[in-house]
Amino acid sequence: IYLFLAAMNGISHDFYDAVRRTSDVLQIKGEVLPVTLAEMVLIATLKNGNSISGESAIPQAALAQASPISRIQIEPAEIRPLPETIEAIRNADLITLGPGSLYTSVLPDLLVPEILAAIKESSAPCMYICNVMTQPGETLGYTVSDHLKALVDHVGKGVIDYVLVNNGVPKKDVLKRYEKVQAHPVEIDRKKIQRMGIILIEADLLGVEKGAVHDTDTLCNEIIRISGLLKTNIAPEVLSGYLGRAK
Repeated sequence: IYLFLAAMNGISHDFYDAVRRTSDVLQIKGEVLPVTLAEMVLIATLKNGNSISGESAIPQAALAQASPISRIQIEPAEIRPLPETIEAIRNADLITLGPGSLYTSVLPDLLVPEILAAIKESSAPCMYICNVMTQPGETLGYTVSDHLKALVDHVGKGVIDYVLVNNGVPKKDVLKRYEKVQAHPVEIDRKKIQRMGIILIEADLLGVEKGAVHDTDTLCNEIIRISGLLKTNIAPEVLSGYLGRAK
C-alpha cells in the first residue's frame, strides 16, 4: 500500500489527491484524510539524551542504543492541517486514536496544534485503541497505562476519555514468534488505568485467527458497539458498566 501510494503521489496534484485516487482504486469504504499536506520531520529524544530524526530511524536507534524514547516532536512545530480533516474531527461522533506505533504513528498527528485543539474542542468522546503487542524500539515492556502516560505527557490530561484494549490471548505459536524479537502482549494494569481517570473497555479483539494484531472486522464491530452506546441517554454510571465490562 505504501509503494502504491508513493506511486500515485508522483502522478497526482498533491498528496491529498493521491490519497483520494488510491481510495478509489482500492475501493476503500469511508474517507481517508491526511493530517497535513506540508512536509514535516519527526524527531525523538531518547532517554540517553540523543536526538534521532526520521520515522523509521527512531525505533532502530532506540534499539541499537538500548535507550527508550523519552519525547517526540515534529518540525516545523507550527504546521497547518488539512481543513477537511479539522472539519471531520468537528463532525465526529467518536474520535479514535490508533491502533498503530505509539511514538511514530499515533502521537505525531496529535502534535499538529490545530489537530489537537480540534479534538479538545470537539463534543465527541476520544478513545485510544491500544496495541495488542509491545513494539521493540518504541514500547518495549509497556503496559496499557504506560501507553496512556506517554500520550498524556505529550498532549495533556483530559483529552482521552476511553481506552479500548484486547483481552484475548494469541495462539502459542504466534507468541513464540514474537518472543524472538522481545515483543509481548500488552499488560492490562487496571488499577493504574482507573487512577488516571480513563474508562477501560476490554474485549477479545483477535477474532478466530487469534493472531497478534487486531482482527479488522472484530475491532470495527466493537467500535460501532461503543459508538452506539455513547449515543444513548443511559446514565453515565450505568453506561460505564456496559462499556468497561470484559467479554
